[in-house]
Amino acid sequence: MTCLGERALESRGRAKLPVWRERSGLKQRWMYEWRPVLSWRRIEVFQKMRACQVEPHYCYELQGMTKQDMYETDVEGGPRMSCVMCFLKSPEQLRTGYYTQEGRAVMERALAIEAKTGHTIQHGLALAEMLA
Repeated sequence: MTCLGERALESRGRAKLPVWRERSGLKQRWMYEWRPVLSWRRIEVFQKMRACQVEPHYCYELQGMTKQDMYETDVEGGPRMSCVMCFLKSPEQLRTGYYTQEGRAVMERALAIEAKTGHTIQHGLALAEMLA
């Protein structure tokens, strides 16, 4: 089973997702997806994390989110956390990840792979250009 933190209020696509389903695309049907916070508001997620003594991922603060934004401001939207090297990220989002201790090592490996293979993370746009 994979437990996912996707919320319906984040996008129209996520709003169509079920709370529980078999993982699609697998030859054998043995893995399931569970979205326990799918119907929750953003503030509910952060407040539950605080109640369970779970620290939010560092990227929220790096993207400008304050403790007040997390725990006291009941609005949707704001920064989102995703994989450091997601090819869907904007150059600005990739740079934000690069300038963190945690993200730099991942980005350095990706830069080396691009240099070795000649392939880029986004069509026609090298990671080195985006990080400059």
